[in-house]
Amino acid sequence: MKNNFTLNHKSFKALENSSGLSSSQTVFTYRQKGSSITGEYKGGEIELGSIMGKFIPPQTVELLFQCSTNSNELLSGKSKGIIQKNSNGKLGILFKWQWLSGAEGSGESYHEECSGNES
Repeated sequence: MKNNFTLNHKSFKALENSSGLSSSQTVFTYRQKGSSITGEYKGGEIELGSIMGKFIPPQTVELLFQCSTNSNELLSGKSKGIIQKNSNGKLGILFKWQWLSGAEGSGESYHEECSGNES
């Protein structure tokens, strides 16, 4: 099945997050080769984070993430997201996520593709 969505060289901001650390100040930058996804994120309470995952056609991503925070915490978690194209033409990802280490809990977040001048 053809991949209608690619995250390669795209940046996103968290517009909504039910109980996590990422915020509209956190920028997620992805690279994608085939079904493999890598990336990094930083901003807001996140000093630096890394992402590894996979794309599952037609519009799902499964990611593992880890980060260090501005308060020197080390955290890791997992997420599953659905990619969609919004009415404004930008990609959006609706995630369900869960902490695996360093914190407890789970939640949902919505990330939207940044325009070139937003990242």
